[in-house]
Amino acid sequence: MIAPTIGRVVWFWQNAKQVQPYAAMIAFVHNDRLVNLGYMNEVGAPAGTVRVPLVQEGEERPKPPYCTWMLTEQLEAQLREARGAS
Repeated sequence: MIAPTIGRVVWFWQNAKQVQPYAAMIAFVHNDRLVNLGYMNEVGAPAGTVRVPLVQEGEERPKPPYCTWMLTEQLEAQLREARGAS
């Protein structure tokens, strides 16, 4: 599990109709699974939201809203694990 910290970038899924996630930044950490976000919508307008579930890799995704780590973060973690295993 990747622990959330302020300033980390995540993907934010606000509703089920989205084709792509919004780019978001963690603004406050309630715990390892619940964060507040500042995000940019599809036209780049800034907004914020509170108490968003943070879904970790391998976990079932709930109905939106929720956020996930960006794919690059997941790949970096897999590379670190692979290097440690060799």
